[in-house]
Amino acid sequence: MQTFHKTAKKPLMTLLFASISLSAMLLFAACGGQIATTQTATQMNTAQNITAAVTQTQPMPATQTDCPTSGQARAAVTAPLALGKDQNIVYVDQTASKATLIRYDVVTGQKTTILNIANAAITNAQLSTDGQFILFISGLKIQMLRLDGQGLQTLYCSKSSNGIPTAPSNLLWSPNQQLAAFEEPSPYGGPAGPVVRLLDLQHGTVQSELDSGMHSSIQLTAWHGNSQVYYTILTPPMTQPLNNVYVLNVPTASELRTNGPVVAAISGFHWNMSLTSDGNTLVLAQCADIPNYNAGTGASPDQLLPPSLITAQDAHGGTLHVVYASHVHTVSSVEAISNDTVLFTIADIPYAPGAADGLWTTHINGTGLTHLAQGYVTLPQSSTPWTSVSRDNKLYVATQTTGIGTGTTTTQAFYGSLNGGTPKQFATSTAPETLTIVGWSAL
Repeated sequence: MQTFHKTAKKPLMTLLFASISLSAMLLFAACGGQIATTQTATQMNTAQNITAAVTQTQPMPATQTDCPTSGQARAAVTAPLALGKDQNIVYVDQTASKATLIRYDVVTGQKTTILNIANAAITNAQLSTDGQFILFISGLKIQMLRLDGQGLQTLYCSKSSNGIPTAPSNLLWSPNQQLAAFEEPSPYGGPAGPVVRLLDLQHGTVQSELDSGMHSSIQLTAWHGNSQVYYTILTPPMTQPLNNVYVLNVPTASELRTNGPVVAAISGFHWNMSLTSDGNTLVLAQCADIPNYNAGTGASPDQLLPPSLITAQDAHGGTLHVVYASHVHTVSSVEAISNDTVLFTIADIPYAPGAADGLWTTHINGTGLTHLAQGYVTLPQSSTPWTSVSRDNKLYVATQTTGIGTGTTTTQAFYGSLNGGTPKQFATSTAPETLTIVGWSAL
């Protein structure tokens, strides 16, 4: 593990074009019209308020792990868990024979197994706003568990269609912990795209929200408040990756057949998005690449290339401004970790990381650029501020991969201070074993 390199200098950073404004116009086209929305509560404040109210742990009532009746759901069973001050990282260690949910106490260095599931994978795992529960997918099941390992329960099971399992995917949990959006393959099979469904954890119901249509792919990305889900979609002729940011208002009375309003119109190749914790700002990142969508079986992955651009705009659409721009470095991911700060990764040469590769942080106004860790670093897939950053807003977590293309690929999970310092490794795996970060809580 290489150490932090804290600096206020941009490493050979120059603007993409003659002016920052022109670069923004070339890579992104923001939608100027606003869309109707409900007021968005700050997720971090909500988490702190809920957590502060819990002073004593109560035993979990009886729960059920079998599947509800086909096509139906089950209401979540909960009981409060008193949290503490020690920041804990929750992660999944996945092998060929089992999946293990683990929490790591960064103060004591102790690891505690939360759950073992044999012969199955744990995917899309995420921590609740109050830090007390974990929602995840295991096989055909959407399940929930309290952070202390009690109360494993199955809330929904996908059913087989024409004998083919239709496993749920792309699970996103709302800030108020009452709703979860997810995808299922179309019951009609290909080439029809997936169906977006909404699970009501409070009442134990499930309903369809959006039919993505023929030859389409939806990527649910983030909740905006508790009544909207931001998503992207890949549409025919499928010559470019996911584009445009859409909004889905939930719940709806019946399944929609068309996309929601466009929040931001995107043109080009590889990019991703994130919302600030107050839901007011949409952060977008984009770089060039060489796509291989039509290259056939066995084709190499897309090759990410400069130029790169990170921008911010009002979450409802409007004028964007540049956060970071470079014509020599490749921004591979970005995540808003507060109302005014983002984490992002540079991956210029994944097989032989260069000096600029690794994890960076900067303020949304473009100041305070800091290189936190070197190497081929990957941020956790995130829809909440507490996925990558601790509940006290002092620490980050990420993974680093070495040995890519050598036949012995190793992944190291590490954390460090957002103020700088030497990162600390706390878990490692060698392919085909994998490590996946779930997020932060406190015990």
